[in-house]
Amino acid sequence: MIVDDEPDMRQYLVGFLEKEYRMSQVRDGKQALELAGELLPNLLLLDLMIPELDGLEVCKRLKRDPKTRNIKIILLTARVDEEAKLTALQNGADDFLTKPFSRSEVETRLRNLLETARLESQLIDRNRELVDTLGELKETQANLVRSEKLNALGGLAAGLLHEVNNPLNYVISAIQLARMESDVKNSEALTEYFEDIDEGVSRIRNIVTDLHTFAHPLETEKTRPFSLSAAVESALRFTANERSDIATPVELEPGDQVVGSQGHVVQVLVNLITNACSAIRALKGARPGEIAIRSERQEDRVRVSVSDNGIGMDESTLSRVFEPFLRQRTWAME
Repeated sequence: MIVDDEPDMRQYLVGFLEKEYRMSQVRDGKQALELAGELLPNLLLLDLMIPELDGLEVCKRLKRDPKTRNIKIILLTARVDEEAKLTALQNGADDFLTKPFSRSEVETRLRNLLETARLESQLIDRNRELVDTLGELKETQANLVRSEKLNALGGLAAGLLHEVNNPLNYVISAIQLARMESDVKNSEALTEYFEDIDEGVSRIRNIVTDLHTFAHPLETEKTRPFSLSAAVESALRFTANERSDIATPVELEPGDQVVGSQGHVVQVLVNLITNACSAIRALKGARPGEIAIRSERQEDRVRVSVSDNGIGMDESTLSRVFEPFLRQRTWAME
């Protein structure tokens, strides 16, 4: 784009540049700003002394605007003093030509600026690629960390299950033998005590088994039939402490046998329930907390919903809600 109020100068420049460039012409600074924002030319030959807005002001405004800041600008001036050149560069000019100038000088400077613009564009593209790649690497690293956490938890759970199972078996066997004794059978109080002990020991075994399945589900377990209510009960056991003062009504459709990975279903439920607890506590007791778990049969599938009356989730958290160990930042700060 040529910006000059002298027709002879515009005609002279167009005469030898139109064979190599697509050209547009403007006579004043106001038109230059409007048309440059519309056409986004690669190069601008901009006269310093033009009507409406002078060349320095046009240059300054174009370089401030993110849309036009990459346009290369050569300022045309009749001034030869050092101060004029410095002023031009300080206002964003990429180069300047002192009148009168030769055809070869104009052509050379234009080619150099075009090559500079091409290299800058390549550099921007490469930087963008590097940023994208870095983001992917960070996401991969985060996924690996989460995977390692689950693997470590699975190994810990497997060792815990092995160490706890034998003593539990001894205790369960002892309880069964004790309950067969006539003194226990004839005593209502002792019978009740042993029932409570039996229930507590069974709960310990269930928790350890659930922990192992939760942390390290086997491939063979991913397509097994299981009870949805049992999965919900496991998730509620894991979150019992967090839900200590939060009502948790459960409404499941009858006939809750499904096929899939019970461990993965429990993982999802635990994440949702934990997030719901955090959302409720963020309200700081504004109203009684409640987390409702419901199921609804839809043809050959079962839809399970977990809802709460907390503060809700922002879009970023909602898109990542199924990730292990996720916490919403605003909840953590509170």
